[in-house]
Amino acid sequence: MKKTITILGHEVVILFNMAVEISFEEIAGKPFGEFALKSSKDVLTLAYAGIIANNPDVEITANDLMYKASGEELAAVINTITESFMEWNNIPQTLNDEEDENKNNEENQTESKNV
Repeated sequence: MKKTITILGHEVVILFNMAVEISFEEIAGKPFGEFALKSSKDVLTLAYAGIIANNPDVEITANDLMYKASGEELAAVINTITESFMEWNNIPQTLNDEEDENKNNEENQTESKNV
């Protein structure tokens, strides 16, 4: 999924591809397979890699991203690169926590009725 978003006054294309993966590895100094979703540093690095890999003419630095971007802008980059990663890897969408809990409750009620 190729999507254009605005961050720090720049229109940028966000699309997960091999260039993003390699950029992440170069910046983080570790293989992409060691990406840790619970690490703010890794998430920010992936967001930055998603910007620089697909927008070589845009002058946004990692410091700009950390100190000048709003939470809304960062969330847009992170959500978009995550969605693109899932699409690129053919990972199916999952239920959000509330939908998952509702589904589990329905299954438990059905099991109780069948007993």
